[in-house]
Amino acid sequence: MKARLDNREVVRMAYRLILGREPENDNVLDFEFSDFQDLRQQFMSSEEFKVVSNEFFNKQNAIKVIKNFEQFNDFVAKFQRRDFEGADFDFLRSYVLDFNAFVKLFNTPRLSDDPFSDEYAQWEMLFFEFLSGRDYSFDSEGLNESAILPYMTSPPTFEMALDTKIHLLKTHADLLNILRPTPEMSVLEMGSGGGSLLELFGRCGCRVTGLDASKGFAEYAKSRLNTQHINGGVVHGSFYDVEKLNDKFDLIIFESSFHHCCEPVRLLRILREKLSSNGKIIFVNEPMYSHYDRPWGIVRYDGEVMYQIRGVGWLELAFRPDFFEECLRLTGYKFVVHTLFDGMAVYEASKQ
Repeated sequence: MKARLDNREVVRMAYRLILGREPENDNVLDFEFSDFQDLRQQFMSSEEFKVVSNEFFNKQNAIKVIKNFEQFNDFVAKFQRRDFEGADFDFLRSYVLDFNAFVKLFNTPRLSDDPFSDEYAQWEMLFFEFLSGRDYSFDSEGLNESAILPYMTSPPTFEMALDTKIHLLKTHADLLNILRPTPEMSVLEMGSGGGSLLELFGRCGCRVTGLDASKGFAEYAKSRLNTQHINGGVVHGSFYDVEKLNDKFDLIIFESSFHHCCEPVRLLRILREKLSSNGKIIFVNEPMYSHYDRPWGIVRYDGEVMYQIRGVGWLELAFRPDFFEECLRLTGYKFVVHTLFDGMAVYEASKQ
């Protein structure tokens, strides 16, 4: 028997979080549900949510839906031909994967709906390998040395659109304002990529360390620090190789990288032991949205993510905030959430 909601504010909040708007009238607040998961599932299966989802993915009616591997491979090949002339993200965003069609092709039942179970994680990884057409390897993350070599300049910089550079600078300025780094603070960036954050914190006097699964990125970032006489180093390895580092850190940062982690709970437990007594872990620009249809996994289907999965082999996961926050609690963290200039949420976690 489903219990009638006493406090309509819960349903009103669900409209805001899941549908992204206020309810059209008070009559729609009379939802009946057994628990919050049931409430979420009702929203996800409602015609209203389908309309909102279609509007989100089908702007200007220009979306092309990928329904089979022939179309998937054709999409990847088209972008690779265009990419030689410079990344065309409008092209990527004009495609979306039909998740249900590929789940039918995958034809592998999920053994558990518990997002913290090994069976749940194994299904997501198998589905990733099905979509990508290869076994997952940490070595696939990032760019290879030959792709990075042309950018080994002084001062080093990656080519990107001016608006992207401006947005990145604003994000980093907000981050500095929140964290207020001090000289001699020890900082570790997980998935340090090209090293822009390492350089930023190094210029604030911090002792910086980068860890990246891409050998090309690691070499590039190391050169970037060396040429600018910044106190720090970069290690080539997977996220889990952080266990091999002897230091403890005052600050550990993930910028657009934690969602490449296939075992989030395991990694959070490892990192807890790598924090100094008052240390913090920062998560910025990670894909976390309440509208995802599952707590975590391959839950983003836009063309940009699909190209990175099949064209490059990157692991592109995402999280619902409720799942991510429960991960933090289960692994012994307390947290606060900051908001950047563009509304982006930044999680700041520390030991309980």
